[in-house]
Amino acid sequence: MTTLKGMTLARVLVLATLLALAIVPMLASSAEAHNELESSTPSAGGHVKHLPEQVQMVFSEELEAGDLTVKLAGTTLPARLDPKNPDAATVDLRGVKPAATIALAWTAVDSHDGHTTEGVLSFHVTSAEVAGSAEPTKEAPADPGSLNLLSVTAHVLGYLAMAVLVGGLLFVSFLWPDGSHDARTRNLLAGSVGVGILASLAMIYVEVHRASANHRNEALVADYGRAATAMALLWLLAAVIVVGLLQGGPATAKALTWRVGAIAVAIGLMRTTGMTAHVTQSDTRWLGITVDFLHLGGVSAWLGGLAVMAVGVLPRRQLAELAEVVPRYSKVAMVSVLMIVASGLVMLYQIGLPIEGFWTTHYSRIFLVKMGIFGVVMAAALMSKRWVDDSLAYAVLTGKYSDVRSFARSVSAEAVLAVTVLSAASVLVTSSPGT
Repeated sequence: MTTLKGMTLARVLVLATLLALAIVPMLASSAEAHNELESSTPSAGGHVKHLPEQVQMVFSEELEAGDLTVKLAGTTLPARLDPKNPDAATVDLRGVKPAATIALAWTAVDSHDGHTTEGVLSFHVTSAEVAGSAEPTKEAPADPGSLNLLSVTAHVLGYLAMAVLVGGLLFVSFLWPDGSHDARTRNLLAGSVGVGILASLAMIYVEVHRASANHRNEALVADYGRAATAMALLWLLAAVIVVGLLQGGPATAKALTWRVGAIAVAIGLMRTTGMTAHVTQSDTRWLGITVDFLHLGGVSAWLGGLAVMAVGVLPRRQLAELAEVVPRYSKVAMVSVLMIVASGLVMLYQIGLPIEGFWTTHYSRIFLVKMGIFGVVMAAALMSKRWVDDSLAYAVLTGKYSDVRSFARSVSAEAVLAVTVLSAASVLVTSSPGT
């Protein structure tokens, strides 16, 4: 038993660290490409004198027959691929009624991994015979309903599991090592790993079944299939890290070997989670990757810490422990919120401002819901911080746990609302912001 917890466990953790560090660089370059519309004739937002007979669209990736669907006012238009340029397609506008604004809703499916990208190409007609404007079409999902639902569910659960695990490991390692002995906290960490493994397997299933029949055997070695595979492997390594913590207790939580392994796995999970983020597709890709990583790190430290506070620390009702742990977490939460807000503003600038009509898209509506709930979370967080600053010392002095109940309710509400915010954020990943 001593060997298992000592030398053997240390070697396993070192191996897990090296594997985590090796997986992400190998896969980081391939899973970040959406098949986006790069250019068009007429150009997006441009003006033409007369309605053209056709529109040429050039995409960032190769297209195959059936990959592109273009609609105007709910009617599907004929689209022909360019045999000389597999990235381009021509949309036939003959028979389309002239209008002041033509809004073509397009859906492109990656034939290798089945990932769907959507957008609206709009241009303006200035000729005198134009007598009205076409209504912009609603974006229509190209995936079967069941696969789309499974994809969204897997993303939501995967995001939540990643945030709880990463933030929980940070909390137990640096703020509350004794939490490794707490049964509720142990179950929380183990449960997050289980959910994360299931979510990553669901993503793999979706990628395989979204791919066309001719490319199904390539689904796991291209684009998002590689990201899903990397995530599944990292979740298995996370299981090793959590098992090491459960076996070793506080001594392991403080050990340098375990901390390095936990940090490596956490970085890997956050990086693979961010591989599908829209912000990584901007012209300044390095900035998008950095900002997305900081955003996920802030959310994880905040939400994971809230989860451990609500599930592990508060139910123990030990005032001395609260006086030691809560102020530490309050500082971490404050820094995390600042990271979330700052990185979120940069992400909004990179994603939203270049897109014409961004605030009328489905993506923007989900974003506004997320920000509205986030504002309510901030109000709950301010109430919690005020209690820590004004009432925690008094509760410890009087020895009355009843004085902690208002703080416990605030933390629980904050945790539930934060989960809702993160769920909305994960849904945004499966939605297209347009182009």
